[in-house]
Amino acid sequence: STVDEALAQLRMTDKAPVAASRGSRLPLDGMALPVVSPKNVQIDDAGVLSTVRLAAPTVAALLDAAGAPLQQSDSVVPAPSTPLA
Repeated sequence: STVDEALAQLRMTDKAPVAASRGSRLPLDGMALPVVSPKNVQIDDAGVLSTVRLAAPTVAALLDAAGAPLQQSDSVVPAPSTPLA
């Protein structure tokens, strides 16, 4: 089986990021496979509010995926390294 086939068996067919290539073969002894689910997030970028639904492991990765990467003078709460649960 591949990672993609295993995700399909779990009915996780969206394009959420996973920690291995979807075409990778699964080892016979199994593996841990972190999957990041999409979240609805409101972003205030210099007073412009937007709501996005994205999958990302951290605040910084979510902002990058939203097309609003942090610049040197930006501040964000929670911290950029905060995991998204």
